[in-house]
Amino acid sequence: MTRAHDQVCLTPFDESPFPLRKGHAFFDQRDGARRGRTTRHGQVYWEDPTYSCRDVLLAVPADFDTTQAATLVVYLHGNRARLERDVLIRQQLVKQVRAADINAVLVAPQLALDAPDSSAGRFAQRGVFARFLDEAAHRLGALGGTGAAPFRAARLIIIAYSGGYCPAAAALAVGGVRTRVRGVVLLDALYDHEALFAQWLAQHRRHAFLLSAYTHSTRTRNVHLRTLLKHGPVPPTLGLRAQLTPGTACLVPLDGAVDHADVVTRAWCDGPVTDVLRRTGRA
Repeated sequence: MTRAHDQVCLTPFDESPFPLRKGHAFFDQRDGARRGRTTRHGQVYWEDPTYSCRDVLLAVPADFDTTQAATLVVYLHGNRARLERDVLIRQQLVKQVRAADINAVLVAPQLALDAPDSSAGRFAQRGVFARFLDEAAHRLGALGGTGAAPFRAARLIIIAYSGGYCPAAAALAVGGVRTRVRGVVLLDALYDHEALFAQWLAQHRRHAFLLSAYTHSTRTRNVHLRTLLKHGPVPPTLGLRAQLTPGTACLVPLDGAVDHADVVTRAWCDGPVTDVLRRTGRA
């Protein structure tokens, strides 16, 4: 079944990364009833509005076919981001996913709202990411008029940009979906957790791939990841492969002219998300 137009919406989720429950140690500041968090830069961000948005961007392309195998792309944005302004308009994620032509849908949760904070929020709690995906399946099914089944069965590709590395790592570590993930794409996002990503790939190499593209911002961490992978069962490739198949690890150094802020739209090519998804083929 296909539709006349893309179905795109911002909708609040119950199983969203934020807000957090009362009494959570995440917050270290108080102003009466208000809770706040001190970032590593020393600035305090208050729960409302920074850590209270439940919105998730959902997109079902017009040509999505329920009779074919599907891909569910979860995009985890970086710091200082808003879903509509940055993910939808500036980074063109809906257009990039549609252009890949792999029968894919997009799910992008709002993390810390317009703040320099990479926190995973509730995704750092065991099983929350799996429940988030289950809710996404229901809501995508309602949005596209297909029911939840195609999205529950879809292969999962996680794409993290910049500060999205923390929720990506949390999803793999405690999200309850490790065996469902078919690929992890880090777009200048490896600021930590190299050992976790390397171990995840080693354990799931029979069905999953890892790609990490980087500027000078994350070069040192990617060098470390390369060393870890060299000593594991999945030797890394420096540069892109024509196909991102299970057991593939690609580390992609970007040209010095590529700015960190532009990596999602212009990296080794224009529309790198489209290019990556095309290299995965259809499920």
